[in-house]
Formats: sequence, structure tokens, C-alpha cells
Amino acid sequence: MTLGGWWKVGARARSRRSVLTAAAGELRRSLAADPAARDVARRGLTIVTALLVVAAALLPLYADRGTVLLMQQALYLGLLALSLNLLVSTTGLVSFGHAMFFGLGAYAVAIPVAKLEWSSMTGFVIAPAIGAVAAFVIGLVVLRGRELYFALLTLGVGQLIWATAHGWQSLTGGTNGTTGVFPPAFISPFQHADRLYWFVFAVVAVSAGVLYAITRSPFGDALRGIRDNRLRAEFVGLWVKRYELTAFVVAGAFGALAGALMVVGETQITSAQVDWNRSALALIVCLIGGTRYILGPIAGAVFYLFVFDYVLSKTILWDTVLGIVVLFVALALSGGLAGMVEWLLATGAVLVRRARGTTVQPQESALAEEYEVVHLPASPSPVARAAEAAVALADRSGPPVLSIRAIGKSFGGLVALEDVSLDVRQGSIHAVIGPNGAGKTTFFNVITGLVAPDGGTILLDGKDVTARPPWRIVGRGLARSFQQANLFWALSALDNLTLAAAAARGETVRMFGKNSASTRQHARSLIELVGLGDFASVSAAELSHGDQRSLEFAAALAVDSHVILLDEPTAGLSPLETQLATRLIREVARERGLTVLFVEHDMEVVFGIADWITVLNRGAVLAEGTPDEIRANPEVRRAYLGEHDQETEVSA
Repeated sequence: MTLGGWWKVGARARSRRSVLTAAAGELRRSLAADPAARDVARRGLTIVTALLVVAAALLPLYADRGTVLLMQQALYLGLLALSLNLLVSTTGLVSFGHAMFFGLGAYAVAIPVAKLEWSSMTGFVIAPAIGAVAAFVIGLVVLRGRELYFALLTLGVGQLIWATAHGWQSLTGGTNGTTGVFPPAFISPFQHADRLYWFVFAVVAVSAGVLYAITRSPFGDALRGIRDNRLRAEFVGLWVKRYELTAFVVAGAFGALAGALMVVGETQITSAQVDWNRSALALIVCLIGGTRYILGPIAGAVFYLFVFDYVLSKTILWDTVLGIVVLFVALALSGGLAGMVEWLLATGAVLVRRARGTTVQPQESALAEEYEVVHLPASPSPVARAAEAAVALADRSGPPVLSIRAIGKSFGGLVALEDVSLDVRQGSIHAVIGPNGAGKTTFFNVITGLVAPDGGTILLDGKDVTARPPWRIVGRGLARSFQQANLFWALSALDNLTLAAAAARGETVRMFGKNSASTRQHARSLIELVGLGDFASVSAAELSHGDQRSLEFAAALAVDSHVILLDEPTAGLSPLETQLATRLIREVARERGLTVLFVEHDMEVVFGIADWITVLNRGAVLAEGTPDEIRANPEVRRAYLGEHDQETEVSA
């Protein structure tokens, strides 16, 4: 074939690909715009899952013995992967050494049976406790690392446990292992062919139910918030390390339970079953099955072992096949097998609804058009403004709710803050202004515990909160926003507020049940307050910048704070959005008696809502006073505009 012929063939192929790509894109938009199709897919996936669970429960009644044994092995592996998924998917902690708990659970059964002649059931009962205790101790070490370092620390500790099991021949048997770990008579496969399988199935089913309940509880909501944004989690009052450690302990307990099931089913354990390969295998089957689905890891384990068995019966190239499968899942099936089934069901629902003419057509600009609509009270009358001013003036004569004394902070040779002192009075709206580089954001970070000061004290309601962690300061009633919007991006707008309210009320420590009705109602009232009621189910990442700012303000209210720090609340907003934001801050602060301390560069905003202004320059307090006093201060004009423009009003 000539070069021109090959070019025509390639052009036709590219044309077909472009058509397919366009069709796929249209289908994705249809799926995104058709919630009914998504609901059908979720219900369909639930039905498919239930049918597969029933089929697995009844497997010994219709399958041969080899298939039953293979499924039993898949259940061990599936429970290990399911416990790992609590870390990976729910908490955002990727462990490379999770098999250490699998091994500890297995040895907790095997060693007492072999050395002390205990019943294997006794060891089976204590295995989860040993896994939990070990996870607590190990977690204190590995959780000192973040992201990749956490993963490497788990790998290191896991390999230490493997080396101990491998080298301590007298206790564990090393590579020869510990054998003869037979199950009790009532589930012995030698006496009752299928009872051991049903016992394993029942334990895995109950464990999966418990883990599902945990992930759907207020505690699970907190874990998802931590996964999504650790910094925001701290600023809704979550002690992040405690939640991560608790999740690590729960995962360790169920990982050990999986090991106990395995050693009872296989009657032996060797050090080879504890090394990093099994940890990697658990992670792989999570990805294959789908990390976002409660039974995805178990589906991945079943798929892996049955495909492994089939491929080994046909070829020795299993590693090649596994590599291809992992690449395919990573590139084409980000939701794993469970996600693929849900996508197929949703696609079928869209096609059926399209054929019937009931598909919702995507409207790309619908949200953008409605984002401008924010319902706020009418502007206050002159009488109301005078009353507000009188209240604010009276409050400034009272004791400060936030008192900063001689705060200093340096970064190497750069002095960011130098002997900064100020008082914020109860019920006031207090502005902190200054040129770029004046130290305003550092000042906020020091107050809220993100940065420890070099000296000085910070008193909140008369109590010393200097250098306290953010979650403790939030618990005392102080909340903040950030210069760049900081939210739980993957959560809906309403879920952002619900999580914040639940954390403030101590509900996120509950591993079972739901948030209280009062917490949910509080979140709903706040989202209506800031005008986002119509977008309650929209993820924070999909909101406009102005609405993200409003949502962040509502999140600060949700933690039951009485002092709110706002770092440039109108940055990046349009003039209309700026007007709405300043009205929102003023109205809510006056109505609820809040104390507001804010940093702002827009002087029109500052002079429009501030009762008192503090000016920072080069890390030190330059001036303080009412808006009129600051406007007339020549030192402030000089700091902003320079010696030659002293007569110019501060207006930018």
C-alpha cells in the first residue's frame, strides 16, 4: 500500500475515534445531568451485589470442592483488602505493610495451638485484640509520617515483623512455618465438609457489615473529611491524628481477623505469607475491585484468585497478565469492577430514558446563571446603622474577647511580626490592614495555631491559647477562613456544614449511627442563611468562587464559634459579590453577636463595615483607631502611598 493509502486508512481510523470520543463525551454529560439514571444505577448495583452475596453463600450447594476452597481463600484475602480499604479509600492513608496485621492474627492462633495446645477458637477470639494493640503501638510511629513517608514507614515496620517471623525459627517455624492448626470439631471440614466455608463466609459478611456501618457513621464522615483536606479538618475541630490512629487500629483488628481465618482454614502459616508481597496484593485487589464500594475489595479478591487459577492452568505468564490487568484498571476503570458495573447500569438507564424521551438534557451554564442569586436581608436603615454603631462603641469599652500581647515571629533573618499587641472587643468588627508583606497572614496563622510564635501570649476569653493546635482553639470558639478558599472539596456544600457542625458537637467520635436531627437542621439553616440552599448537593469544588467564600463563612459559623477570623474575605470577588459578601458578614455578625477580626485590602470594604482598625506595617502595629481616625492618619497614608502622596486618601 502506498503512503497515501496508509494516510487515508489512518484518517478513517481517526475519524471513527473522534466520533466515538464525541459519543462517549455526550454520554458522560448525559450521565452527569441525569440523577434519575444514577439512582437507577445505584439501585441496580445494590441488587447485583445482593444476588452475588447470596450466590456466594450457597456456593457449596452447587459448586465443586475446588471452587469452594478457592472462594474460601478469596474471602480471607478479601477481608484483608477490605480492612486496608478503610485506610486507603476512607482515610486517605496508603499502607504498604498491611500484611503485618494479617501475620500477627495468624500467629496469634497458630502459636498457642502449637506451643500451648490451646483450642484454635481461643486464638481466633484474641487475634483481633492483638491486631488492635499492635496497630495502636505501630500507629504512634508510622503516623508521624505523611503521605509517601507514611507508606514507607508501614513498609519498613511490616518488613521488620516479617524478618522476626522469618528468623525466629523456634517460635514461628520460619519458612517451614507452623502447621497442624486445625479448626474446632464443629466446623472441621474433615467432619462437616462445608461448615468451615460457611463459618468463614459468616465472619467476613459480619465484618463487612461492621466496616460499612463505620464508614457511613459520623466517624466515617470525619475520616473522609481528613482524606479530602487535613487542614480544613483541623479547622472544624477534628484532632486529625486521633482519628487516623483510630482508623489504623480498626483496620489492624480486621486485618488480624483475616489472618486468623486464613490459618484456621489452611491449617498452617509461614513467614512467606507476611512479607510485602501480600501487602501489595491486598492493595492490588482493592484497586481491581473498586475502592469506592464496600464490597469492591472482596470482588477484586475473587476476580484475582479465580483468574490467577485459570491463567496458571493455561500459561506460566501470570505476572504479565497481572501487569496488563493493573494497567487496564488504572487507565480505563478508575472505579474498578464495581465501578464498571455501575457505569454499565447507568449507561443502560440513560439509553432507555433517551429512547423514551425522558432524559434530562445537560445545561452547562445553568449553575453559573443561578450563582448570582443570593437572598439577604435588606440594607439596614440609617437608624439601624446608628444603633449598631452605638452597640459597637459600648462593646469596645468592655473586656476584650481576644487579646494579643507582644507577639513576635521570625523566619530566619526575616522578621514577620515584632511585638504586636491588640485587643478585639466582644461584638466588634475589627479590621487588620497594611501593605503587602506587613505580616497580616502570619499574624492570623499565629493566632490560630498554624505557626508557633517566638514570644508573646494570646488570650481567648481570658484563657491562654498560645501555640495550641488549631483543633483545640476551634473548640474554644474561634474559627477562621483562609486567603484562598479552603473547603472539603469532594463533599457537597451541605456535607461540608454538617461535618463542621457534627465535629463541634462531638458527634464525629460515634462509629455507628447518624448525625443527630438537630445537627442536620443546623447545617441546613446555615446553608439557607448564606443563600446556597439550591446548591446543597453540589460539591464544593463545583461552586463559583463567590459561593465558595460564602460556604467557608458558613463553615466558620457551623463550629459554634463566637470569634471569627476572615483572611481577605472578598479577594477575587466581583463588585456585586463583594457587596453581597460584606452585607452577609455585617448582618450575620450583628444578628448573632459575633466578634469578627478580618484582613482586607479593599479599603471600601474596610471602611464600610469595620468598627475598629489596626494597621500593620513591617510586622509591627503602626496605628489603631476608628475608620475616621485611620483615614486621617498621615502615618497610615505614608505607609500605603509613600512620602509624596501623603495628601491622598487611603482608598485602595
